[in-house]
Amino acid sequence: MPSRFHSDEGFSFVLSLDVLEHLNKPRKATAEIYRVVKDGGVIAVSLPLENLFQRLSRIGFVLMKIAGDHILKKTKVFVTKTPEYHYVGDVKSYDDMVNLLKENFNLILTKYTPVGIHRLININAVHLLEKEI
Repeated sequence: MPSRFHSDEGFSFVLSLDVLEHLNKPRKATAEIYRVVKDGGVIAVSLPLENLFQRLSRIGFVLMKIAGDHILKKTKVFVTKTPEYHYVGDVKSYDDMVNLLKENFNLILTKYTPVGIHRLININAVHLLEKEI
């Protein structure tokens, strides 16, 4: 189906919070973001980091994996499989995802959350990027 969106009607801001790492084809998604963002437009992307604190924050998935599927069925949690990694698609790591974004956009700012000090002691990173004019 042809798109009804025309590039001259682009968005000046796009927000993607913890989405790209869950997609099978994040390269295709970033290409679409690039297409719909106006020249000079800004995107904000939140991505999970790969460190000890991120792994600890996902302890529930580990416990579900240990307990087995019968726990999921009893609690009626709508999880069909417990992911071992955040980056499930054709981009397999935080660093590769950031490099993919920087192929199309200029990195303006990176902030680590929730503490904000350093990549090693935070769970996520929020990146502000701009599409070149």
